[in-house]
Amino acid sequence: MMMDATNALTVIRARQTQGVEVWLGDGGWGVDALLGEQTRPHKDVSTGRATATTRWRTARCGYTRPPGSAGTEPFRASRCGA
Repeated sequence: MMMDATNALTVIRARQTQGVEVWLGDGGWGVDALLGEQTRPHKDVSTGRATATTRWRTARCGYTRPPGSAGTEPFRASRCGA
């Protein structure tokens, strides 16, 4: 079975209902989430749990959630430096 957007969101929301702050991997759905659209077929969704380090790195690169989002919208990048 392919992992379409509906299935990916089901997995993510199931983890969120368990109190997990879900972070997507650095490829596949992680890239598509940043782009705001599915760009290719996926077989899975790679997720992780946020840590102080991932939050710091994300903030350092200027990634923020859109104003008024409830944590379900993808991050948007304003800048990213070394």
